Amino acid sequence: MANLLDEIAARLIGQAVGVTGTTASWVVYKGWEPETPDQVFSLFETGGLANQSHDGDLLDVPTFQIRVRGASTSTGYPAARTKIAAARTALEGMTAGTFSGRYYCSVVANSEPLSLGHDASHRPRLVVNFTALRSRA
Repeated sequence: MANLLDEIAARLIGQAVGVTGTTASWVVYKGWEPETPDQVFSLFETGGLANQSHDGDLLDVPTFQIRVRGASTSTGYPAARTKIAAARTALEGMTAGTFSGRYYCSVVANSEPLSLGHDASHRPRLVVNFTALRSRA
């Protein structure tokens, strides 16, 4: 069974929000953020909350962060903002169904996208933190 970041990456790629590869724009990376390309998604596990009981089963409550970095151009921030909104829509659409072999009750953004400002190469960065409620198997 896939781990959390694999499942989230698969959803973003499956919904055509992000792509696989190493040099294309909007590649989805798991657990790190490379220096290139400019336009990337980076996914990070951020822990989680206490498990919840539901109909005699324990449900995991993992949390994770999506970080988006745009290009260092005048359209970099709007493009990054559009992409992080698309990611949120794709992930919150995972509710009440099986995905990558695991049942998801819900995936909820904990806030609106937050700007982290620009990196040393003047590229805009935005993040959204999420909480999922999913089966263990």
